Amino acid sequence: MDGYTSPERLADQYSDAHKLTTRQETHRLYGERRPGFLAWATDLMDIQPGMTVVDVGCGRGIYHLHFNQRGANQGLAMQELRRIVRPGGRVVIATNGAHNNERMHEVARLAASDLRRPGALPRTSPFRLEDLDRVREIFPNARVEIFHNAFRFPDAEPALAYWRSMRDDPELEAAMRPRIAEIIRTEGMFRVPLVAGCFVADV
Repeated sequence: MDGYTSPERLADQYSDAHKLTTRQETHRLYGERRPGFLAWATDLMDIQPGMTVVDVGCGRGIYHLHFNQRGANQGLAMQELRRIVRPGGRVVIATNGAHNNERMHEVARLAASDLRRPGALPRTSPFRLEDLDRVREIFPNARVEIFHNAFRFPDAEPALAYWRSMRDDPELEAAMRPRIAEIIRTEGMFRVPLVAGCFVADV
């Protein structure tokens, strides 16, 4: 079992709504692109009157299926989706790209090196936008739609709050703070590119 889907990590991340809410609020307050991901993904669903919408995963109301931290066996999950979707239906599966949030992770890697903890931040996600071939094993006509965005942090604290919602490591966070502050001093903000998107398949 990978670290993303271990029972310990899932309990830490989703035993209550606090960490997920922090991430959602960070996107709302500091996301560069408007409208945001939710409105964009909802448009991909092309919802019409009389349709039945099944929300699998997380979110507020109609949202998306987000596998990469929540489903230990994505293949079985997709097979179940295929089973329950009626002919003529549409499946929209959301996840992140391989380079999502890369600048934040680079700052964390440099901070870990400052602490003489190289290699402490392995970054492997079991399901990414680059996994179209896996999705097409279940949904042969699936395509990828990409949503490019970025965080624009005016100071270090909201960036660190976002990071804290994913990793509880006060020592590392303290080492990240001056690095983020220096970026803001030289660039005027801490801009973190984001790459997310959806697999879209008609059944």
